Amino acid sequence: MRVRTIDKPKLTQKERSFLLKTPLHKRIGLSLRDCNDNNIFKVQEKDFAQRFTDLGYPIRWINRAQPSKNGGYIPTNDFKWDGIEWELKRPLKQRYGSISGLIKKGVISGKRNYIIDLKGASLQEKVAEQLSMYNKRNKGKEISRLLIFDKEGLKEIVLKE
Repeated sequence: MRVRTIDKPKLTQKERSFLLKTPLHKRIGLSLRDCNDNNIFKVQEKDFAQRFTDLGYPIRWINRAQPSKNGGYIPTNDFKWDGIEWELKRPLKQRYGSISGLIKKGVISGKRNYIIDLKGASLQEKVAEQLSMYNKRNKGKEISRLLIFDKEGLKEIVLKE
């Protein structure tokens, strides 16, 4: 088994209605100002957070507004979900090379848990197979968990040792 589907949270109609009426910044724990600041919360991150929380997944965005000494911001994971800090990546193309390249860059900064946002696409079987081999192919740059958020929902890639 290469891929395991993660079920969406079960919400009552009342909970769903309340969730959808709640502004995004309140759902994810950012101030309205930080939510609207593209240096803190990028457009593609906002798009992901909207779609992910619309399904009922509760997340807390990690505010990275800590400037580093040499300009820019101190690298942090993007958000906390289910007690784990996650790094969000959105590849330009659904190819193993594109996705693994994004992961390797994050691993250098100490990031170990990834959610890959395929936006409107479905995860391809070949890419899932290749991603399941990520840790075997990248000794010294292993990751703990790899989730794919595609048009069908959330899936976990079962990483082979």
